Amino acid sequence: MNKHFKNRHKTNHLSPEENTELMERYYAGKNIIQLIEEYSIDIPPRKISSTFQLTKTSEQICKFCKSEMYYVPPSRNFLHRKEYICKTCYHREGILDCECRNCIAKKQDEADKKRTLNKQKLAIESDAEDNLLMLEKAISDEDLSIRERVYLGALLRCIPLTQNYLFVLDKTQTNNLAPTMPYSNIILETLISRGIIFEVSTSSLSSKFAVNIKNISIDKKILFDLMYPKQMEDVDIELFEIIRDIQTYESIEYFSHTLERFNLPNFLQDQIQNKFFLLFRRMLMSGYSTAQLLNFIYSAIRNTAANNNCSVQNMELLSEIYRCLSNRYNVALADSWTIKNYNRAYQQEVSELFKLISNDLLGIGETLFYEAYNLENKGITYD
Repeated sequence: MNKHFKNRHKTNHLSPEENTELMERYYAGKNIIQLIEEYSIDIPPRKISSTFQLTKTSEQICKFCKSEMYYVPPSRNFLHRKEYICKTCYHREGILDCECRNCIAKKQDEADKKRTLNKQKLAIESDAEDNLLMLEKAISDEDLSIRERVYLGALLRCIPLTQNYLFVLDKTQTNNLAPTMPYSNIILETLISRGIIFEVSTSSLSSKFAVNIKNISIDKKILFDLMYPKQMEDVDIELFEIIRDIQTYESIEYFSHTLERFNLPNFLQDQIQNKFFLLFRRMLMSGYSTAQLLNFIYSAIRNTAANNNCSVQNMELLSEIYRCLSNRYNVALADSWTIKNYNRAYQQEVSELFKLISNDLLGIGETLFYEAYNLENKGITYD
């Protein structure tokens, strides 16, 4: 049974009016244990929202079944999250990626098309040893967006290139492209999907790629300008969003190292990202620096470890740390606490993506890490 439906029957004994009243009291902040007892619901307190009845709505139509979807009531921790589900095919619409059969089949089809396209882009000119790319199919560096230039420049700084501008990615080793492997993978997937790099060959241990930029192997200035760009006079929205991503993923990376420091069960960085990404974004938007976020993270993990004597179960650990961190953040914000900057964990290397942006494009170095970086103090506005 789909996880969105398996607990809904536990409130079937309530009338529509009682169901509505229960949800109103829950979102108003009433004690969850008391609500469970009063309405006779057989459910752990943390799962009470999974018993709320789904609401059919014309606001969202399933793109596969063309049926009206159902609104999924969120938990109190994610009131901003809107999520809908189709009762026919189980397709979901919301902030998280859907993993229904239709969506997976669609992504599989897209992956097959990308692979076919990338194979077509590998064309070798036998009479030009210094440039294996067919120029008419290569991309001009002038046509790259800010995001594409930044991603490619950071990649070129940490991956050795061959004479023909091929490079090898070792699947058994990490690189210093970006904070966390999930973010590094996003960068690679972006460059691949836009045809800026393409796979030449692959094995179980490594993959070889080509840099699909026109004249990059014969004009060294193109390579140099990508790897060490000039300082920008103005920061646009696209660059600002990358900066915010770097700050968020550095926090996720620090979180992972801090769990290990306190001998707590570790989690995949993807799991930490899924739980804390939006909270970290909100904290950064509130005017805290990355270094201050590390203070919040360290304190929350330390306190959780102390309260549980390091014996907390894996299933509950991230939720407990989330509550601890979120509560301290809310109090600190409300009472205008002064939050001390924390340094990166000693295992954390400064990524090439961070250095390219902070040192070259912005010219502010570690200030990007230790001081808040917000839209308003940079004179940036969204259209």
